[in-house]
Amino acid sequence: HTEWEMLRAARQALQPYARYAVPEPYLLLSELDTLVMEFVPGNTLEPSLSALQYFRPRADRRRLERQFWQLDRWLHYYQNEESVSWCAPEALESVIRHCDHRLKIVERTEHPGLPRQFRSHVLQRIEGWQRSLVSPIPISPCHGDFGPWNALAAGQRLTVVDFCSSRNDSLA
Repeated sequence: HTEWEMLRAARQALQPYARYAVPEPYLLLSELDTLVMEFVPGNTLEPSLSALQYFRPRADRRRLERQFWQLDRWLHYYQNEESVSWCAPEALESVIRHCDHRLKIVERTEHPGLPRQFRSHVLQRIEGWQRSLVSPIPISPCHGDFGPWNALAAGQRLTVVDFCSSRNDSLA
């Protein structure tokens, strides 16, 4: 039910912005763990990451910059100021867990360029920042799997999909 509710809330938040959208949810079949939603035409932004290759034309990199700027705008409107609330610094625990998970993946690559104890150093630093916080932490809608693989571009329109892991969480 969470994905249904987050899709509805996200559509409402993005309604005033014609270039940004999420699919319309049509039907929720809980017993089949199925959500039927609007078909959205477009291509994911993920393939455009190849523009970061050194010998690619500058125009490709500029197009990638525009796409990511547009993705940033989508996120800004989704996490609009009206839906922000405040929480204690402990709210950053989910961010720390997420960083730890991602750093474990990086660590498993055993890349020779990674410093020894990289993951533990990064986590110690993040936890130190968390301990130094004295003010409340902003909480807002969080997509949960936000990235170019879940963003569909069709002309000037950008639609974000896959709200399965959506929740209210730290803006970080």
